[in-house]
Amino acid sequence: MADELLQNSKVNTVPYTSYYKDITKINNRERSMNGKILDYNVAEAEIVDYLTEKKVLRMSNDANNLDLSRKLTKEDLREEKKNVEKMVTECILSKGFAVRNYQTPEKLKIFIEEMVAEYAGYSVLEEAFSDPDIDDIFCLGWDKIYVEKSGVNVKYPHTFRNKKHYQDVIDRMIRKAGKEINIGDSKIVDFELYGDRGCATSPAVSPKDYSLTLRKHREDHIQLDDLLYQEVLNEEISDFFGLVIDGEANIIYAGITGTGKTTTIRSLIDYYVTRNGKRMLVCEDTQELFPKNDHTLELVSCRSDDKKSDVPLYKLVAGLVGRRSGYESRVKIALKVSFH
Repeated sequence: MADELLQNSKVNTVPYTSYYKDITKINNRERSMNGKILDYNVAEAEIVDYLTEKKVLRMSNDANNLDLSRKLTKEDLREEKKNVEKMVTECILSKGFAVRNYQTPEKLKIFIEEMVAEYAGYSVLEEAFSDPDIDDIFCLGWDKIYVEKSGVNVKYPHTFRNKKHYQDVIDRMIRKAGKEINIGDSKIVDFELYGDRGCATSPAVSPKDYSLTLRKHREDHIQLDDLLYQEVLNEEISDFFGLVIDGEANIIYAGITGTGKTTTIRSLIDYYVTRNGKRMLVCEDTQELFPKNDHTLELVSCRSDDKKSDVPLYKLVAGLVGRRSGYESRVKIALKVSFH
């Protein structure tokens, strides 16, 4: 029976059908084979070797293997997690080991989820990203993390394992975004990953440790009705914005970080622009709006030390909006004032 189980556990013959069925297989195998029980760090090393062998880690973490012509989305994240979950389960099945203190089906499920979070997700920050009440994450060091939850800054209950673990997670995130952080010419790095914005600093400018700030963005848009219900806007203000948008007037919508500018603008344009079937041109430094209006051209600035490759926001606006007859000179004058 043991020989048969070992034969069936070869990687190429293990069908990945159900996550929970595979957990049952793993636990049954432990009882049938009296398989070896590994400490957590040893089991994790086995999984890292397996993922590296299958080129999962190398391909997902190496910027040279990423398609940088498009930005990674939440759907990409879900697919990557699903793939890593499959590989982690196959690794445990094929190598026939159990993890110390994670030997029940419930605990084993937690172990697999932790491995997926570590090598495809947000590591110890996974809980923060899963909490809809948390908007911002502030990592001041490997053992000091704060979050903004329901508008209040609170200390996060988890920490990274140590400084190296913290640095490895930051490096992985930034590499996936197609960038790198170092103590040379990339001491401060702004990046976008899975639709969320991030900024990291190296010890060259934050001497105590690396810092990492993450701003979450919802996939599902808050609707105008939601803002009215929550009394963020009243009907009179909403109707006023509707008239301004319908009339294609110029609007400056300003406010400090975290006050809901993007959320409000998104809900207004989703409703009024779509209702009137208007054409829309969106120019952003970091893609955040993701409008629902079908007739929309979305453009994002590209920063580069090479002036020939650099496409700042004002060039996007001046080059595209300014092409409309009668607008070019006024657009350039306005942009000169706004951006300089």
